[in-house]
Amino acid sequence: MNSKQFLSGAGLLVLAVGTASAQANDDCSGATPISGFGTFAWDNTAATGSGLSDCAGLGVRKDLWYLWTASMSGETRFETCNTTTSFATRIAAYDGANCGALSLIDCNSGRCATQSSLTFNAVAGNQYLLRVGARSIGQGGPGQFVLRQEPCPSTNDDVLEDNDECTESLNLTDGSYGSLWCSKADADWYDFCIAPGTTFVL
Repeated sequence: MNSKQFLSGAGLLVLAVGTASAQANDDCSGATPISGFGTFAWDNTAATGSGLSDCAGLGVRKDLWYLWTASMSGETRFETCNTTTSFATRIAAYDGANCGALSLIDCNSGRCATQSSLTFNAVAGNQYLLRVGARSIGQGGPGQFVLRQEPCPSTNDDVLEDNDECTESLNLTDGSYGSLWCSKADADWYDFCIAPGTTFVL
């Protein structure tokens, strides 16, 4: 074998190794199919960015894509909170499976310290594109994300809604208020005055 033949063979070997190490779900078009609820492992060590800055003008860095088929209808939580993921994440969910016309449902980062969580209404049998990756450039590694039924659905709202924002705070008068519903993800706002000498009980 002469040197020219040897170099040619080496070049082919390097090309084959590079092709084998590529991650198919690094791009939307190669999204990994998943279904149902549970905990899913991911590793974006070798991933690159998709170039989409649709999360309030920010992107999901070193992102991976998943095509999720909903097994039942209802509010669904997509998150990296309380998982083995060790770096700050950003996640996004899109309606449908059309990578050429992405329809963003929601995007989040930092809802639970450095991890992310969002909730959307899923329809049984429908498909959704899920995008998970890092919040900062260059960060990556193995991690997990979770898909589950929303444990605190908005259907639990009480009769005093809608007072989810400070600007929509409900003015309370004297009396007792029971069967109230609020959660960390769905705060309620109230305003009231306490006259001198009176008692407020919560």
